[in-house]
Amino acid sequence: MSTAVATLLYVLALAPMYAVGETPPFDTVAVHGVILLLLVTGLRGGRRGPSEPRGVDRAGAVLGGAVVFLALFFVAMAVRKWRHLGYGGEDVTYISQALYRTLRGEGVLAPLGRPSHLGTHFSPYLFLILPVYALVPHALTLIVIKVVAVATSAIPLYRLAALGLPSASALQLALAYLLSLPVVSQYLHEYYDLQFAPLLLLWTLFFLARERFLPFLTAAALLSLLREEMGMLVALVGVLAGLRGQPRRFALVPVVLGLSFSAGGYLVGIPFFSWKGAYDVALATGGAPPPASGHELVTALATRENAQYLYLLGAPFAYVLPFLDPGALLALPFIGGILLSPVVHVKSLTYHYSAFLVAALFASVVSRIARRRREGRGQAVDRTIPALLLALSSAFAYPQYLRGLPAEVSTPFKWPGSGSPRAYLEAADAALRSLPRDAEVLVPRYMGPRVPPRPLLDFYWSYGRPSSLPRLDHPPAYILIDDTSEDGFTRIWLNQAFLSSPECSSYRLLMEGEGLRLFARRGMDAVESPKRSPSGQDGRSSRKQPTSVSNSADHGPPPCT
Repeated sequence: MSTAVATLLYVLALAPMYAVGETPPFDTVAVHGVILLLLVTGLRGGRRGPSEPRGVDRAGAVLGGAVVFLALFFVAMAVRKWRHLGYGGEDVTYISQALYRTLRGEGVLAPLGRPSHLGTHFSPYLFLILPVYALVPHALTLIVIKVVAVATSAIPLYRLAALGLPSASALQLALAYLLSLPVVSQYLHEYYDLQFAPLLLLWTLFFLARERFLPFLTAAALLSLLREEMGMLVALVGVLAGLRGQPRRFALVPVVLGLSFSAGGYLVGIPFFSWKGAYDVALATGGAPPPASGHELVTALATRENAQYLYLLGAPFAYVLPFLDPGALLALPFIGGILLSPVVHVKSLTYHYSAFLVAALFASVVSRIARRRREGRGQAVDRTIPALLLALSSAFAYPQYLRGLPAEVSTPFKWPGSGSPRAYLEAADAALRSLPRDAEVLVPRYMGPRVPPRPLLDFYWSYGRPSSLPRLDHPPAYILIDDTSEDGFTRIWLNQAFLSSPECSSYRLLMEGEGLRLFARRGMDAVESPKRSPSGQDGRSSRKQPTSVSNSADHGPPPCT
């Protein structure tokens, strides 16, 4: 019987790929085959005697060491990626500027010339980050905070698992979670509000399991503050508490709190702060209308992207589907929303939407295994499932993400793939270092994280549509143009919106090189900074450095054509 069950689960693990006519790679099938043998062996092991002493402190120390190592390692990798202009920069620059202006009393989370961030996503948690950001006001501060939050989210999962499992199994589950693709990819992903959701969700579930109401309510409230839809997740936690028969206040209060916050965010908060005066449905849905019939619903769901997403999300859990408890309902509504979304990049497992879904699924597995142990049926499963998830998480994270880690932290975000990236980065460093501390600047969005916050830091990007191009309603002191963009859209803007504008005659070309051009308003001087060669000796680099066109602030070639 155990062999039949395991074989069925093996088929379920690979079914989404075969359903759309795509054969999984041989190495993936081989990994599943080995795990199938391990699963059959474990299921045949039957019941065992009393479990070993828990030894929570020793396993907790091992997990603590792993968390510290991962946090320090990925902080170092994040800094390297930041130095190599690897971040897209839109959200982290936008939020950094919003926090900076809030500290200066110049708006409520609103960068100059843009609506408040609360009008796009109602995220009051940013006010809680303000004290830390005030110590080191920089976009890199937000990136480091995010890395630490992702790494430490394994701690509440371990403590939740240790309530009903031996410490070794709890440790394996926590490490499997840390190495799962949706989690490990968030360390170096762009900064987003929902990257804090796994940490707060798992603390909420831990305090729910312990039935400690005040810490539970605090964690649930913080989870609600992340974004408008997180209130619905908190309400689902209340529903879960009701299904488990826990005290009534653990069920009713989260439902009321969560639904109130979500309704307030969608109906009051976002409309109040948004320049549109209403929630932007087109932004959330990608501009596509919802399915109007059963046929449209099936068509929207039966896509290759959805099959790929379900395969990558569910494959590590396919062998433990019988061991999911009602806690999985925390993830199911959001999975449905992702599958129905017309926005393709949302269906990537490395996107931030999937991280808290995996946290909910791991918590569900923990709860189910603990229940089976209490019923005297879980000794074989207890020994097999945590190690199985650890093996699967590692097997899927490596080929899908970790193998490409060196390139991710060393390649500029908009690198066109030709020329020398090192020379390009040296030119970008020289141009960015030349900007005075508080000067108003306009830079490409992927250079925004490198620029310290200032009264005006605007950015542009090349999405292939005119709305993504900057408008010089408030001409900055410096404009940095990157001509290496592969779609050439910045060149279109440069030629049509800048070089042909009346403001052009008030600028001069200050520096150029490696496809970069730095313009300065006449009367503005750039700060000269020493150039470093690869060997660290000032002024002796053998590579071509950006050319300073003129040292005079009021003379030099005009950029206009």
